[in-house]
Amino acid sequence: MKCMIDLETMGTGPDSAIVSIGAVLFDPLADGEGLLTGEGQGEWYRRVSLADAMHQGGQADASTILWWLQRTAAARRELVGRSESMLESLSSLGYWMRLHGVCELWANGADFDLVILAGAYRRASIAKPWEYKQQRCFRTLRALYPHAEKTVHQSDDADTRHHALADARWQARVAVAILREMRMDQVYRQRAMLAVEAPAAGTAQSGMRDLLGGN
Repeated sequence: MKCMIDLETMGTGPDSAIVSIGAVLFDPLADGEGLLTGEGQGEWYRRVSLADAMHQGGQADASTILWWLQRTAAARRELVGRSESMLESLSSLGYWMRLHGVCELWANGADFDLVILAGAYRRASIAKPWEYKQQRCFRTLRALYPHAEKTVHQSDDADTRHHALADARWQARVAVAILREMRMDQVYRQRAMLAVEAPAAGTAQSGMRDLLGGN
């Protein structure tokens, strides 16, 4: 099972304080849009207490705080809604990932979300629920197929912007579209190779029959 992670933070460094985490399961081989939706099933979301995140060693920077102050009222309210401690959120996410057998963890930049999340697990003295070889970079995938995201609808609702779960959903939809296109490209290449190899094989077999004196 593949999982897309998105974080909202109060900084941009590797030790940034996390204020919310969104996760969505997806499978390009599944029917429909390829997402497993539903809270507690294919989706997971938690607000994290900023005070607790900073108490656990998370850092906030002035530029990011000012950036948040310029977002919509809905986005700012999401930061101060009912929240969990950092320890509760990390433990819950780990349990959810293991429950669903996540084998690939995707994020919009393997050097941002996953680094920050791994740092939070380290500071909380909890083993992170994935290994480095399971990390995947969604930003790189987008760069390889930049046209694909134009085919995936992104909500124009300002209230869903900079919401970890909404962003994770959109990123997962784009990932599914790209991975499906990559799979089709591979099928076309294989068919093209077979088409080229077939006449060559026929010529080789004909030459062998001539050499052996066959008909």
